[in-house]
Amino acid sequence: MEQLELLDEMPRDWPSVRRLRWALWLNVIVPGAGLIALQRERPGVAVAAVFAVAAQVALAGLLLVPAMITRDAVTAAALVAAGAWLVGQVLLLGRMGQVQDAQERLMASARVEQARDAFLAGEWAEALALLRAAATYDDELADLNWLSAQVHTAVDTSDKARRQWRRLAQVDRAGRYESDIRRALSTGDGKASGSEAAGDKRRPSDRS
Repeated sequence: MEQLELLDEMPRDWPSVRRLRWALWLNVIVPGAGLIALQRERPGVAVAAVFAVAAQVALAGLLLVPAMITRDAVTAAALVAAGAWLVGQVLLLGRMGQVQDAQERLMASARVEQARDAFLAGEWAEALALLRAAATYDDELADLNWLSAQVHTAVDTSDKARRQWRRLAQVDRAGRYESDIRRALSTGDGKASGSEAAGDKRRPSDRS
């Protein structure tokens, strides 16, 4: 239920949050409908179809033509409908988690871009505050850790800078900043050499 708790913490007026809440209510009423609303049409249609057929058989056996449908068939149909409903809710929670992860990555990237602008303006404290805010969403972004290392290097906090460069080495799985890391850690004080000592202020996206 972690996805539901995160949903409650997000601002209610965000379009993505409104869409998630709408999908949740749809899925409670008709399992699978919420999945369709969140662009998971195939599993959504499959769950909805199974639920609809099984629920109709169960209702027909209970209310409409009980003499024509055996009690065992009604029980089996009810169990299938209940199972389809549960599967629909589980699949929706998984999809909601994916949507929320994407939203958090987007928010983290936006904070990193704001921090880059603050860094270019020489506003170190603001840049670090924005990077800390971005880290609450996704602290493994390579761009975030690269910029944090640059800021710490620029303000001459050698120990923190070295730790941040080492952290970048752990999260930079694509090796985009391998040369920067090698130059920074090769110096005794943890500061990058050459242009890195002054702070390479190119956009992280320009380095890919």
